[in-house]
Amino acid sequence: MTDVLSKIPLVGWGPIITIAALAVICLIIAILLWRNHKVWRWIFVALFLVIGLGAAANYFNTKFVYFDTVADLFGIPAYPTGSGAQVTPGVLQPNGVVVPITINDKASQFGVTEAKVFLPPQYFSDTRAHFPVMVLIHGNPGDNQNWTGPGQAPETGLAVAQQGKPVIIVMPTVLRDSVSDDTLCINTAAEGNAETYVVEDVVNSVDAQLRTIVDAKHRGIGGLSMGGFCALNLGLKHPDVFSVALDFSGDTEPVADTLPGGLEQLFGPNHQQQVDANSPSKYWSQLDGSKGPAIWMDCGTSDLAVLKQMQTLLPQLKSKGFTVELHTRPGAHDFGTWSGALKDALPWAAARFYP
Repeated sequence: MTDVLSKIPLVGWGPIITIAALAVICLIIAILLWRNHKVWRWIFVALFLVIGLGAAANYFNTKFVYFDTVADLFGIPAYPTGSGAQVTPGVLQPNGVVVPITINDKASQFGVTEAKVFLPPQYFSDTRAHFPVMVLIHGNPGDNQNWTGPGQAPETGLAVAQQGKPVIIVMPTVLRDSVSDDTLCINTAAEGNAETYVVEDVVNSVDAQLRTIVDAKHRGIGGLSMGGFCALNLGLKHPDVFSVALDFSGDTEPVADTLPGGLEQLFGPNHQQQVDANSPSKYWSQLDGSKGPAIWMDCGTSDLAVLKQMQTLLPQLKSKGFTVELHTRPGAHDFGTWSGALKDALPWAAARFYP
């Protein structure tokens, strides 16, 4: 059943027209039954309204690519999933597996959370091997299911593993409330010590529980939207922790658009100094590119405001000696852009982990 549902697409004009046609058919039937079948006519009117709303909803789904298939819509993963017990190698996993692990908050006091982790097939077939790690940060609003769902991280991780460069992909949640919070992966009194949580607690918890290569040369950070800003900012600030940063559609300075009070609510009334200290667009001149990280920036060509920021920062970082690339693709600020970016960027990162 999963295979069948995963093959029924929801993105594109074909599904939209099909759903809209079903709504029109229901309306026609309701009209034909109007005089002699009072109960059934209202049933088909109701079906027309529900299916019509479905067609409208799928228009927006096509625009932002939240659900690729019917399986995605019902939360049925297209990849193998397991329990925490499967972190210990046992049965072979030819397609890899996504498992949960606990992220303790010893350093940050951010809160004990659960991360999703993609373990490549080689993690189970070679029980003595240790692996590089890529930490992927979601956007805002959002949580780590954005990466296991429309972001297609497990599928991309498997493809890279099949190319002979397996990487453990760690997907934490960096918001304590997935709708109303806006940490930007920065330490603040208002939103908690999110930077320490990512840089110390996530990294230490992963290294303690999984067979990782415990050094910055084999560890990267990436993200989409807010997570892209997180990856860029934390990568630049902590080259001793991350040697690769993947920034997908991330601003080059803090933007707290979910908080009603914006940056003042996040940082407090005297916030400009903290804003500047977390704005790659402002502190780039103080950096030494020889220390890393290597940076992949990626943006949809219709995401004009973010693309302009990246185009401005690119030569500035290059002038400081950074290995940095800017890639564009047709698209906007949506999962169609971000899943495509990951498919291109993860092999690039893996090649740096396996020189």
